[in-house]
Amino acid sequence: MTIKSKLTIAVVSCLLGLAAILLIVSVNKSTSSLLQAEMNKLTTVEAAKKGELNNYFATLKGLLVSLANHQGTKEAFVSF
Repeated sequence: MTIKSKLTIAVVSCLLGLAAILLIVSVNKSTSSLLQAEMNKLTTVEAAKKGELNNYFATLKGLLVSLANHQGTKEAFVSF
């Protein structure tokens, strides 16, 4: 083999190695970015569900207080 062909093979090998390294790095970064985006979505859903549950329990509390203050409920407990 001539020096020219050896040099060409060395340069092509280096370029392929560099391309492989860049591919691995970009796949890792895109994977972590997608994972972070999904975690952000889950955090948003968590906050929304937390608010819904708080509203639901506040409504139930109001209904129970209203029922407890109702005269018919008081009479039912006395006669029980």
